[in-house]
Amino acid sequence: MTIKKDQTQIVSEKDSDEKRFSVHKEEIRQAAVEARETITNEARIAATTISDSAISASKKISEAAEVAVRVVSIKNADDHDLLIELKVGNQFIRNDIKDLANGVTAQIDELRKTKAEKIEFDALAHEVHVVREKRIRDLENKTSNYFITMTLLMIAIGSMFTVLLFHVFGK
Repeated sequence: MTIKKDQTQIVSEKDSDEKRFSVHKEEIRQAAVEARETITNEARIAATTISDSAISASKKISEAAEVAVRVVSIKNADDHDLLIELKVGNQFIRNDIKDLANGVTAQIDELRKTKAEKIEFDALAHEVHVVREKRIRDLENKTSNYFITMTLLMIAIGSMFTVLLFHVFGK
């Protein structure tokens, strides 16, 4: 009995699907017609765009060919004059470059003659530093000795003055 119910249910589902299809059949047909019209319109627009681009490209090619013909038709005398001008101008540029190169070479040679090697520079810098340090230490020692000497001299003068005062007023 359960098999009959299932088969009945399957048959009833088929009937309901057919009914739904028949209800929406007109909408499906209308959607297909609209899709075909849209595709046709878009294809027409694409074909127009392609043909316009091809026409534009052919115009550009013909313009380029016209310019090429004009360039080729220039007189040989004009080309010859242009080549002479370029050659003369090129010679001036070469001379300027040679002069510049000679000047730079002379400067490099002069710098090579007067340069100091890093080792020599470091040795001279160390020597100057050592000499300066020695002179500073000597000055510090002389200054210290000066203050010590002055202090002792002041003490001696003060002592002598005190002895003098005791001698004069002490009796």
